Amino acid sequence: MSFNDKAQPYVKASTPELVDIKITDYCPFNCAYCYQGSTIKGKHADIGTIDKLARSLGKMKVFEVALGGGEPTLHPEFIGILKNFRDNNIVPNFTTKSTGWLGNDLERNLILEYAGNFAYSAENGEAVRKLGDLLEKHSVESNRAVIHYVMGVGTEEDFKDVVAACHEHAFELTLLGYKTNGRGSLFQPQDNGSWLTYLQDLKKNWKCPKIGIDTKLVQIAGDELKKAGIAPEMYHADEGKFSMYIDAVDGLIAPSSYCDRKDMTLLMLQPYDSSEVITKHFTGF
Repeated sequence: MSFNDKAQPYVKASTPELVDIKITDYCPFNCAYCYQGSTIKGKHADIGTIDKLARSLGKMKVFEVALGGGEPTLHPEFIGILKNFRDNNIVPNFTTKSTGWLGNDLERNLILEYAGNFAYSAENGEAVRKLGDLLEKHSVESNRAVIHYVMGVGTEEDFKDVVAACHEHAFELTLLGYKTNGRGSLFQPQDNGSWLTYLQDLKKNWKCPKIGIDTKLVQIAGDELKKAGIAPEMYHADEGKFSMYIDAVDGLIAPSSYCDRKDMTLLMLQPYDSSEVITKHFTGF
């Protein structure tokens, strides 16, 4: 940011501020709309590859990483991966659909020690409330979790119940645009109706949780956001400007995790320091 009115607009970072990293393609949940197409036959990323990424991204002074999959908590070296990024001065966040780790005292304490926050993927309000009860049971503050809801995976009533449950448990809610990659191409998303108008009405009555949206939803609903008078500084639709995606399983790099496969390129990691290689890819997006 700048207080100089004549400063050039800040349209792209010199190095990514956030890197979305796929650390496994293994997942037991088999979600019908999964745009990664992950299954129980999916492979885990090599720990050596992740170590190179942690050191290289640390040298680049990346602020944070978002670890995903597949189901990242089921990577056999998950806790070590979190610690590795922490040791390289990067905040590791992760996205999960699993709550099993919350019931294991040792795992839970170590994961919460090394991780920043985690995103929990929910399809309905019941799942959100169960997470809220689990966090309360184990004395974990609700602000350690953000709820992710993919627009269209449930009915309009499911969406409204997710919003209500987030408000009840003081969860931040991130709404994700539906992606048609992977199994997402075979699933028919439902119409969640006038979701933005609904949220604005809730806000007037102080019943709306804190809301975030991803770039895909901005691309889908950009006109609605403008008509609603939401400041354009509050959202953006372009990927690869301040963040990027690395598939550590297949060794690919791209502006986002949902771009076309043809827009992903092979990431040739150096034996020790790959910061220049990664930066070159990022500046080329």
